Amino acid sequence: TLPDPEFPTHIHITTVERTWFDHANILDLENMVITLDHIIRIPNPKYENREKPLSTPEKVAAFIDAHPHIPGIRIARKALRLARIGADSPQETRLRLACREAQLPEPAVNRWIQDHDGHPIVRPDLTWPEAKVACEYDGAIHTSAKKQVTDARRNALTARLGWQQIIVTEKDMSPQERLGWLTRERLTAWNQLSKNKQRPMRPLG
Repeated sequence: TLPDPEFPTHIHITTVERTWFDHANILDLENMVITLDHIIRIPNPKYENREKPLSTPEKVAAFIDAHPHIPGIRIARKALRLARIGADSPQETRLRLACREAQLPEPAVNRWIQDHDGHPIVRPDLTWPEAKVACEYDGAIHTSAKKQVTDARRNALTARLGWQQIIVTEKDMSPQERLGWLTRERLTAWNQLSKNKQRPMRPLG
């Protein structure tokens, strides 16, 4: 007989899609999205020993469609709708979801900003290209002297290209500060985005 596609060997090891789905009764929505963002992200062969993602949105959607009555189906479907390819860390996903929660328009994830000749120059965590607004999450690693030098160069290049940049720190993403900083920082960015008539997203939930 052919092996069960959910248990591909005689040893019961579940597929990536099944393993993620099984956590729908354990994790909250945000962490389900964070996990799925990691699963579907395109790896960087320079730093990782693989070239293909662990799965794809299409494979995850197919698994969900094949199991419509399993407990956790609602949160799994919602997490799939909120997941995006491109996030390189859990905090980047949290940042994107926080922007959505604050009803900012949908950003591009880790998309290169190009110069006038089309050369890729900087790659912010989140961008709103039409408004030339970029958002970076600078976690604890960015406190080192070496990283601060490269960050300063990044920030200068971003400004030189005519982009407004918002820097978000680890403290900003704490539960106590998460919407506080966004409410303050988003004012200028939101005004710029509104000029381009981008449609705001609905609140998370």
